[in-house]
Amino acid sequence: MRASWKFVLLFFVMGDCVAADNPPETYALKEAAPRVGTQIKAEILRSPLPFDRTFDDLSTQQLATLRANYSHLAANDEPPYPEGGLARIGTEISRLPRNPAAHGPLVITVRVDEQGVAQSAAIYKSPDDELASAIVAIVMKAKYKPAKCAGVPCPMEFPFIFDVGAER
Repeated sequence: MRASWKFVLLFFVMGDCVAADNPPETYALKEAAPRVGTQIKAEILRSPLPFDRTFDDLSTQQLATLRANYSHLAANDEPPYPEGGLARIGTEISRLPRNPAAHGPLVITVRVDEQGVAQSAAIYKSPDDELASAIVAIVMKAKYKPAKCAGVPCPMEFPFIFDVGAER
């Protein structure tokens, strides 16, 4: 019997969350090289998950952050995750032309099948439609570690939750 999975963005829709005494840790992706006239690399994206870790390398807290995006995820179930972590996707995103006025939350989900292949994507929130469309093209090409439901690979969504262009 296959459970019906309903994806819920519980954790963190940036800009809509309530400030807390201890805000959740976030991780920055910076541009590959500083812009002309500065030695400082600007932030491109900020994520609640680190860019440099694979699923197996995530800490207990980072796994809890990821799992908070799912309702009805059993203790032994695993959500999908980009193979090699978010770094490869982040590198491709860093090469995209950017609108300097685009700041704010970006939420995209990708439906990943049992083989770890992206099947579809949905944009839920974006500060820049062109950037979101370009990121969708990148995440659709990526390969994923499939989700596991009761130990068996199963289809499930993976959320890409970023804060675009926000220095903190």
